[in-house]
Amino acid sequence: MEESADRRFYNSVAFVHRGLTVHTHRKVYLPDYTLFEEGRYFAPGAEIKAFDTEFGKIGILICEDAFHMSALYILSQSGAQNIIIPSNSPARGNQEGNHEASGFWQTSNRYIAGVLTANVLFVNRVGVEDGVSFWGGSEAYDARGRRLKSLEMFKEDSGCVDVNMKTVRIARIETPFLRDEKAFILKNYLNERG
Repeated sequence: MEESADRRFYNSVAFVHRGLTVHTHRKVYLPDYTLFEEGRYFAPGAEIKAFDTEFGKIGILICEDAFHMSALYILSQSGAQNIIIPSNSPARGNQEGNHEASGFWQTSNRYIAGVLTANVLFVNRVGVEDGVSFWGGSEAYDARGRRLKSLEMFKEDSGCVDVNMKTVRIARIETPFLRDEKAFILKNYLNERG
């Protein structure tokens, strides 16, 4: 949680490198359905953008941000090579690894990596708080949509993954979605709507 100078509270994630805050992302899309009440407690962020690092261009999307096409489109058009998605996804269904939340995220993460031709690092909470279970299952995908690492579900786990930036270049040559995007079509559409 981040408190702004004007006393607003944001669900935020900071990218810190060598002791310096390089970028802070404030969650834009705050869910207010089923057990979620984020819009009740937090102010929404106002921007999504990629930022430069020595590890390439990075974008951060907090949980539900990753389900909105505008967020993905902006990061794609900003040239993001790596996308970090911290999440607090609760478990739904059974706890045998065959529940809808994990399957939905796995499909989404693979799609984001493959279509945006970007490495995706999904980090999900694990454990139980106030009777709500969080399923863990953090995972990493390369820019070709191949899973590089998957951590345990329903128990604390950790791991390292080697993110090869050459894969981004290869993926963007093999699957030139970024190159072939027609941003002017969206601009024309938005202009027509006034």
